[in-house]
Amino acid sequence: MRTLAATVSVAAASLALLAAGLHAGQAGADPGPESGPREVITVRFAGEMANLEAFGTFGSFLFQGNLLSPSGAVVGSLVHRGRCSTTTPPPCLVFEVEDIFRLPGGDIVSRGKQSAAPDPQAPGQFLVGVYPPESRIVSTTGAFQGRGGHVRMSGRDDCTSCPTFAVLDDVWLIELDPPA
Repeated sequence: MRTLAATVSVAAASLALLAAGLHAGQAGADPGPESGPREVITVRFAGEMANLEAFGTFGSFLFQGNLLSPSGAVVGSLVHRGRCSTTTPPPCLVFEVEDIFRLPGGDIVSRGKQSAAPDPQAPGQFLVGVYPPESRIVSTTGAFQGRGGHVRMSGRDDCTSCPTFAVLDDVWLIELDPPA
């Protein structure tokens, strides 16, 4: 019960921090009122998941699972793939990631860097995040066709069973630029 309460509080805090970050964006990142408002899609990627690349290249991961709305309804799926960054020194705490969000209106593909810092309060847990400007939407289909933007992610992942399994609890904000 204590773990569930901690997970819920981390998810709530992550969502609050992500939302606050939307209003404190970097200079030049906001398209401005003349371009129209950005569309923001909020989803959660959570649960115990097998690392489909557990026995592949060291420092690589591939997780696939359902995307949940803030109310807990399944709204799509996510393919979350990463590998140790080649641009940062060891140990591997930065990953180059590609994410494919499969939503009812179409697919959104982003690339960026994910930080993973050991949680000093909980051995085997990592505080994780993906933030602009490193995270870019690179491809879209369907209703999202031709739109760019950024993704943000914040969460806490339990890696005590890594590399074969991990318990992920990540909140994602997908920020789509206005349609052209």
